[in-house]
This record gives sequence, C-alpha cells and structure tokens, in this order.
Amino acid sequence: MTRKQIRIELDKKLETIPEQIWDEVIDYLNDFEQKNSQEQKRIIALREILTEKRGLLLRLAQ
Repeated sequence: MTRKQIRIELDKKLETIPEQIWDEVIDYLNDFEQKNSQEQKRIIALREILTEKRGLLLRLAQ
C-alpha cells in the first residue's frame, strides 16, 4: 500500500469511528513518536508477533 492509499484508508476509518477514539489514537501516535528508534522497532515487532500468533494466543487463554 502506498502512503497516499494509507492516508485515504485512515481518513475513511476516522469518519466511521466515534470521536472519543480519536484521542486514544492521537495519544498512541504521540507516545510512539516520542520513543527512540529501538523502542519503536520492538513495538512493531511485538505487534507483528501478536497478529501472527493471535489464534494460538486465544487458544492458550482458554
């Protein structure tokens, strides 16, 4: 996905979610931006692991 396509998708999503969620999104982005590059990489890697292993984690949680 290109940067422009991502921006279009984000705009669509922002139109459909409640405004209360906007604050959470902004807070997350601001917090992420303040992290150093190593911390950012760890956050991205953890998110990828959680996404890839979601099914397994849900089964383990039961």
